[in-house]
Amino acid sequence: MNIQEKIRAIVKHIQDKTDEKIEKIYLDAQDRSEEIKDNYIDKAERRFNGIVLTAKNEADRNLRKQTARSELEAGKMIMDARVDILKSAMADIKERAEKMISSNRYPVIFEQIVLEALKTLDEKNAVLKTSREDRELIKTVLKNVNKKLNNTAVILSDENIDIKGGLIAESEDGRFKVMNTIARKIEENREKIAVELFDRLDKIIKTS
Repeated sequence: MNIQEKIRAIVKHIQDKTDEKIEKIYLDAQDRSEEIKDNYIDKAERRFNGIVLTAKNEADRNLRKQTARSELEAGKMIMDARVDILKSAMADIKERAEKMISSNRYPVIFEQIVLEALKTLDEKNAVLKTSREDRELIKTVLKNVNKKLNNTAVILSDENIDIKGGLIAESEDGRFKVMNTIARKIEENREKIAVELFDRLDKIIKTS
């Protein structure tokens, strides 16, 4: 059952319960009035009208309470759904990122990550650190990167770092550092992803 069906189901359940209460109040009022009318017709009519009016007022109060409650519960369901949807979406994105690291597209993406890190660092001498798994790849990538950089000398560190899908670019003296990884990019775009997902969810709810 998707979120729209869940919301409709809970609102319908609450409204059905409210309708049952209203119907019971009216039936009880009619039963009591019939008993009274058997002996005191005139008084019974006045009493009946009073009972019905009281029943109506009570039903109206119950309906307002139940409506407010259903709106609160529906709102909570939507908030819970947003959290679940965002978690699911982020998990799916991270899973795809993991698969991409092992795909044929990764060398091209890795080269873009290296270039972006060096441009962000903006140092004449830069030291690059990456994982053992990406060491051979970065050697290949640097051949193209060096052609695209005018005033930056790049040194590949012998240090293997615990990082996946990216690298760290540092100034020669180590004072400045740029970490550029696929995982970090996903987190940096988390808010944007959330806004887009929630906009879609709101549109779905409004049209359901």
